Amino acid sequence: MQQAEKLLFNGQADEALALFSKEAENGNGRAMYFLGFILEHGLGHTAQDEDKAAAWFEKGQKAGDALAAARWLGMDDRYHLLTDAFPKARAMAEDNDCFAKVELADMYLSGGIMINFEEGIHLLSQACAMGYWYALEKMGDLCQEGLLVDKNEARAFAFYSKAAAAGHDHYSEYQLGCAWYDGIGTAMDREKGLSLLKKAWKDGSSDAAYRLALIAENGIGIPSDEQKAALWYQRAAEMGNTLAKGALGYFYEKGLGGLPEDMEKARTLYKEAAEEGDDESQFRLEVLEGKNRSEN
Repeated sequence: MQQAEKLLFNGQADEALALFSKEAENGNGRAMYFLGFILEHGLGHTAQDEDKAAAWFEKGQKAGDALAAARWLGMDDRYHLLTDAFPKARAMAEDNDCFAKVELADMYLSGGIMINFEEGIHLLSQACAMGYWYALEKMGDLCQEGLLVDKNEARAFAFYSKAAAAGHDHYSEYQLGCAWYDGIGTAMDREKGLSLLKKAWKDGSSDAAYRLALIAENGIGIPSDEQKAALWYQRAAEMGNTLAKGALGYFYEKGLGGLPEDMEKARTLYKEAAEEGDDESQFRLEVLEGKNRSEN
């Protein structure tokens, strides 16, 4: 377990996943918590799956792990969260468990147990000082959005930089790539931005692939290139990106980017994206099916 936790702490989620899986098979509740955590956030090259994550949190709770219990009970059992999981997680945080510090911080910041923004930020800051990339990432988000702390894009950039440097954190790499490309919180450097976005994609970020597709399609800082856009939309869609599925459906519908005009593929992609909550794809699907009915 120590090796697996060290790997996750350093942002090497793919390598950690294999070790946690073996430990979970042997009934280790803490390993079950980490499997849920990886699935919940879609870390590394693992697809995000909140249902599977919840199942692992439930298993971890039943196996006696406090952090898994905090995640599972926090969904619908506030009483047992307060009387059982919370005290145990707090004791672990006081014992310098950085994962517990972040979990406890989330309870305070989200109101899962009680709202205490000051204590939540304090715990998150402690985990940041320990070098935990996920804590650094969360602090970056708070600074970027101006949530609970003053909005400060330069500070957000600094937190994301530290998180990305700590390991293969594709979310922070994506945020840094966007920051460099758009000049947010730092000087604009589009070459550096593209490089980081491509690295984030290689490390598992579908959002980075989707952003590269938008840059290519719309010619943002570079000449417009529909063929490159189609390639990046395909890559993002294959990774499960909902918006990319809708965009790729449109490319197939219109025969753009060197892709053949293919109404069946367009319909399939629109349907998948619509089922995942994309309203534009739902609209395009209805228009496409309406055309089909009128032609028949």
